Amino acid sequence: MEFRLHASETRRLYGNSYVGQLVDLLSIGFRYWANPETYYLFKIYKNRDISNAKYFLLENSMTSLLRYVNGTKCDRHIQDKFLFNKRMREKGYPVINDIGVVTQGRLTSPKGSELDLPCCDFIAKPNLGLEGRGLTRFDWLTNGRYCSSEDKCYSAVNLAAHLKELSMHEAYLVQPRLENHPDITDLSNGGFCTSRIITAATPAGNVEVIVAVFKMPTGTKVADNFGAGGIASSIDLQTGELGAACYKHRLLLELDKHPDTGVTIVGRKLPYWSQTLDLVRKAHLDVEGDFGFLGWDVGVTESGPVIVEAQVTFGFILCQRPGRFALGSSRFVEIYSQWADNVR
Repeated sequence: MEFRLHASETRRLYGNSYVGQLVDLLSIGFRYWANPETYYLFKIYKNRDISNAKYFLLENSMTSLLRYVNGTKCDRHIQDKFLFNKRMREKGYPVINDIGVVTQGRLTSPKGSELDLPCCDFIAKPNLGLEGRGLTRFDWLTNGRYCSSEDKCYSAVNLAAHLKELSMHEAYLVQPRLENHPDITDLSNGGFCTSRIITAATPAGNVEVIVAVFKMPTGTKVADNFGAGGIASSIDLQTGELGAACYKHRLLLELDKHPDTGVTIVGRKLPYWSQTLDLVRKAHLDVEGDFGFLGWDVGVTESGPVIVEAQVTFGFILCQRPGRFALGSSRFVEIYSQWADNVR
């Protein structure tokens, strides 16, 4: 299937013959016992070093392996965004100051009192949602109305009723709209950008940053989610410098410039980068549950880094495709082995 989709364009762009691509795919599968999907997904065809295929870890197998070392640990306090923010805020970490939560038809403040909609731009998203699902931005207009990122306009009364209706199926979190740091505003279509940072804690309690990528929303999307049309760029851990960006599903396309704003991505440096790394390393140890691995979404405002959320499953394709970073040849494997030995 992957061959049919990508072989012709790979031949046109990189000169790899059809026969050569087939030989590579067969070698990956039968010689290195790796998934041939890695060939196009991680651009192995560019340098044809097919032995590297075995070092790229795919979602279907790695999610199960992560569950093996984290399976006995409850992660409800991480999945529940409202609860996670509350606990991390109490510990002094910079998180989003939630406006309120809508549950079972009631809009309440973080302290539980009845609440009216704020007279400002805000976002609403499912409290237990993943990958940007259901996230909508509502812009406050001077005439007392709101316009959504889906181009629908509401009065305050109608919008409150709309959110309360949604909350009968699942709770929604209401948060202020965050603005990107001025140095990176032009790397976005207006949505908030975040860095996905993978931290690993050894059983002895030492925390390392394994890999980081920078996510940017594109088009009409509000969320920077990689699987919903956003782009992601590799980040140099030492300097915070960005590499070329890519989409999740357009496998042969690499971007030096943002597709909406036209500004150059490659070579840009993220502000507050060292502080961001210090933040997630420290925060990892303060998350209840003694987790070996966590994925962090951290944005940067003018005043510094802010934790948007954390995840136990953190997107293996997202953290490997930009920059073709193979988790299987990184410290991830060694630290995972330490945890697996503890489980046994």
